[in-house]
Amino acid sequence: MHRLLTTLFVSLAGCGGPADGPAAISYDHVACDECGMIVGDPRFAAQLLTKDGQRNEFDDPACAFKYILTHRPSLTHVWFRDATASDERWLDEASAVFVPTRGAPMDGGWSAAPIGTPGGVSFGEASSASLRASP
Repeated sequence: MHRLLTTLFVSLAGCGGPADGPAAISYDHVACDECGMIVGDPRFAAQLLTKDGQRNEFDDPACAFKYILTHRPSLTHVWFRDATASDERWLDEASAVFVPTRGAPMDGGWSAAPIGTPGGVSFGEASSASLRASP
């Protein structure tokens, strides 16, 4: 478990400022870069930016967690859609907490919310729990 968290935190250690910010996702038209499902529900969307400028989109925070662990990209930034907002608001990994949520596309069990949201846990706690639960 400790190694899992260390890998995720080392991957994120290079994350700097928000760069250009997350790019618009063409919901219902782009596939998740981890599971291949269509990214259709904005409440659970995630996006990462690598140091070489590559962007990856995900349909569920759990897919982003798994992708970071298995591919170990050289990250610049990771964003998660704010599931509590009615607009296209994104949170970076440093300003997000994750709350247990049913209905995530891959049944990952988490959605992102602003720090201070009741019941929210850190990126490390959510990713660790998610990765323990995945087959």
